[in-house]
Amino acid sequence: MIITLVLLTIIPIELSLIRNTGIFTINVIIDFLFLLLIIFTKFNMAYYNEENELIIHPIYTAKNYLNNNFISDFVSIIPFELFVLYNDDYGVNNYLLILVVFRYIRLLRFHKAIKSLKSIVKDNSNLLTHVLLIFYVLIFIHIITCFIIHNSCFFADQMNSENSQQICNYGSWISNKVVDLGINNNWSVYSLAMYWTTATVTTVGYGDIIGKLDNELIFSIILMILGTMFIGHIMANEASLIVNLDNERSEYCAKSLILKDFMTYHLFPKKLIKNALDYYIYVWKRSKYANYQSIFQGFPNSMMDDLALNLYRDNLKRISIFQNADECILKTLSKICSIEFYPKNEYIVENSHITENIYFIFRGSVQISRFKSDDKTLQIGEFFGKLSGRAFKKNLFSAMAMEDCDLFVLSQDKLHFIKDYIDMENFLNENCVNELSKQIIFIKSHIAYRDDGGILITDIRKIFYNYLTQPSVIIVDILPIINWEFLVCFYQYYHQLKILSYVKLVRIVRIFRVIATFKNLEQRVDVNTIYITIFKLTIYIAILAHVICCLWYWISCPVGECYPISWVNYHELESKGFRKFYAYSIALYWSFTTITTIGFGNIHAVNTTERLMSVFTMIMAKVVLTYVFSTLDSAISNNNVLHLNFTNKVFAIKNTLKNAKVDEELISLSLNHMEYKWNYIKNVSLVELISPLSYCIKCKFMSKYASKFMEKFKDNFKKICPNYSEGVYNQLSIMIEQNLFHKNQIITKIQDDIYAMYYIMDGETQKTDDNPSIMFCVYYFFLYHSKTHNNKKYDHLKILNSVNKGDIMGEIPYYGITEFSIPLIRT
Repeated sequence: MIITLVLLTIIPIELSLIRNTGIFTINVIIDFLFLLLIIFTKFNMAYYNEENELIIHPIYTAKNYLNNNFISDFVSIIPFELFVLYNDDYGVNNYLLILVVFRYIRLLRFHKAIKSLKSIVKDNSNLLTHVLLIFYVLIFIHIITCFIIHNSCFFADQMNSENSQQICNYGSWISNKVVDLGINNNWSVYSLAMYWTTATVTTVGYGDIIGKLDNELIFSIILMILGTMFIGHIMANEASLIVNLDNERSEYCAKSLILKDFMTYHLFPKKLIKNALDYYIYVWKRSKYANYQSIFQGFPNSMMDDLALNLYRDNLKRISIFQNADECILKTLSKICSIEFYPKNEYIVENSHITENIYFIFRGSVQISRFKSDDKTLQIGEFFGKLSGRAFKKNLFSAMAMEDCDLFVLSQDKLHFIKDYIDMENFLNENCVNELSKQIIFIKSHIAYRDDGGILITDIRKIFYNYLTQPSVIIVDILPIINWEFLVCFYQYYHQLKILSYVKLVRIVRIFRVIATFKNLEQRVDVNTIYITIFKLTIYIAILAHVICCLWYWISCPVGECYPISWVNYHELESKGFRKFYAYSIALYWSFTTITTIGFGNIHAVNTTERLMSVFTMIMAKVVLTYVFSTLDSAISNNNVLHLNFTNKVFAIKNTLKNAKVDEELISLSLNHMEYKWNYIKNVSLVELISPLSYCIKCKFMSKYASKFMEKFKDNFKKICPNYSEGVYNQLSIMIEQNLFHKNQIITKIQDDIYAMYYIMDGETQKTDDNPSIMFCVYYFFLYHSKTHNNKKYDHLKILNSVNKGDIMGEIPYYGITEFSIPLIRT
């Protein structure tokens, strides 16, 4: 790869500018190294044959190489420079040197090298892609620069013997500029050509350098088209990279905003809204709302089991009862247990709630509180919960996270696995709550941080160590506060002002704090990313324009004293009432015309330093604008990610129904229903919307949202079960599902085998004369479904048969009658 980079740099220079023994010697050495590479690696490189067998025999490997890549490699190492050294005809040498282009055959290996490099730096593959895009732009400009020089000097028949500099064709733009600017070395010619190339490729086009000869004008046209296509390709790749970089976060962010609007519309308490959104953000920081089932979806079951075991084995081993468990138990636990994250001071279980889960602590600590009993703190490896087969039984304790906690949760419907292991079941029943351990004392005189796993670190030693080990600490925090002004004392008086202005530039690194601030804002999922992105990009462009403006003026007038040959004197600004603010405004004008690739040309570079500054600015501007437009496009695209998914889903449903030859009326009803759901809640179900929330917050959320429904339900339920606690209704509120029905849509028919209780929250229903059981709903209502218990008899409790807003209609089955001891009302 290094040899390829050297070739990309040297060969264009050899063809256009410098033709001496030193350059030729470097190329010959590279050819020799490449020859050694062929002898010792290519002839002995193993390969797979057509039958997928690995061939390692040296004779067969050499034969395989001779039949494939040998000719191209051999042509690329022929030293064509030797013919030039022994030929005095300069015109012939121009044509001979073109043969050096055959060395670019080696670039075929560059793609493989980049692919191997990406496989090595997997963690920073996105950063590597950005670096490669900038590298491609620089190489493209370098090659075109050399080709421009060669295009203007190709038919010249002489060379300056003193410095090996070509004397270009008479009348070319290079010849005119060499005379006008007094250029007498190759590098000045190169910088001048690079300046014009960059201005053309980046579509800035100042107009101070233009082609003179026919071949130069033709090449200018080709370059403008080719440069626009190349830069457009680079910008498209960058845009694609940024758009796909944060798609999942944007979808999660969109759901959080829908949840916020939903709670605000239904007049939820502000405290509950804040708690729900804070927990939404916390879950994203901790897990990016992903689990191994979603990540490895589509893998074989056996492979998913092995992956789950490797992911969670160490955490399960921290739990006391699983330390000596065999691999089979651990694998099954890894598969059936879910992981939940709780921030500090968040309730895991409240004593008024009903839960049938077991919680295993593998990170953090949990405080257990019971009525008329001392509080206890459980640490890593301990667990709590209950193994009760009785439903609707109130908890006797509450559990609250003392710090950021990670818990394995074994739910009631998975307890059949535990019951297969008698000793484990007995141990769990006897040790649901363990003894008291010391509570962690938090240090208040520090700033906590979250580690890579989203854990809040409050240990002052860890915080201090983490702070010192951050790469940005010395650059951003320590360097700006050092009093560098003491260096002025070591210089003479008339140099002190100049040195003082230089050392103060160190404080410009504080700009990274602005970047960090915007990064923290973008990590939140409860903000509109479009507004944040627009504000951020505006600030970035303003800062960039200001810095480039100051640099542009500084390179011509350091410490206020302008060079004789500079853009300031060339445009006679000093004779026009030169003032500092006027100079700043002119420099800022040039900065914006360059950054925005407009390039009017009335202000342009004059000397070599200014041209190099212009080249740097034009390349930097193109990169920055690519980032700006890509980021903005990403924010807009990701903001509509839910609508895009909805559109794709509608398209898929429509095609599926048409291919199945479903009735057109039913297809139309289905599509209208989906459109209605989108207009109301963006096609996101209420269950999906609150799924990231903790159990306690879900109970509070649904209790508030379904308060009117639960009041109706309590009035009927208390008649038959007067002794049930408030926790029963909290449990039932989570089981409520929201269904939306638009006007003239059928809710249920008499032949439908559906047992459900309906609460009409908004709108109204009516019976028809043709079919008394057909209901029509104008807006939407709640639909409560009861879960089915296997092999249990049940009867049906008639609730109400009303069609008015705020009433309940339908029927609900109660299962396990003997277990619940509920009096029956048969229908």
